[in-house]
Amino acid sequence: GGRSQGQIISGIEASETRSWSILHLAEGDDEESCGGALVEQNRLGPAGYHRSGSWADGISTACKQSLVRNNPIVDATDVALVLFGGPGSIIEDNHIIANTRIASAGITLVDFGPYDGNFSGSIVRRNTIDARNATIGVGVAMGPRTWQCMNPQDLVNVTLWNATVTENTLRGDHM
Repeated sequence: GGRSQGQIISGIEASETRSWSILHLAEGDDEESCGGALVEQNRLGPAGYHRSGSWADGISTACKQSLVRNNPIVDATDVALVLFGGPGSIIEDNHIIANTRIASAGITLVDFGPYDGNFSGSIVRRNTIDARNATIGVGVAMGPRTWQCMNPQDLVNVTLWNATVTENTLRGDHM
């Protein structure tokens, strides 16, 4: 992440992160921020422990015009796949499974920063979110009210816009 273009992250197997996400593509701090990353064919998880309060994500990205596809993410205890804006990014054909650990959510688009709510051109499609043997609290979360109650006048300053979420599958007895 950060000031980088065209990163390719492929064929990685990673689990049990010591921080808040197994894979984090940060946005950077200016016009030359992270862009054009390809994240595919990675096997990620488990990550974090819900009971101890040390939750962890599978993939967290704010990298613009990126493609995150075909990644199995198993037992991420916070959110399996977080899109922090990242205008123009495509999140597709990922398989999220809660097998032995509770997950807060499968996929989220809930943060106003770092792009002031701009999800223009971002597409989340054809992902499978499977609460196979453990609970997933929210399948796909969109907007800041997913996690907190807000007064209507406060929503004016945190409205998210222009994402497309389509053709995702939610399944499992623990959804």
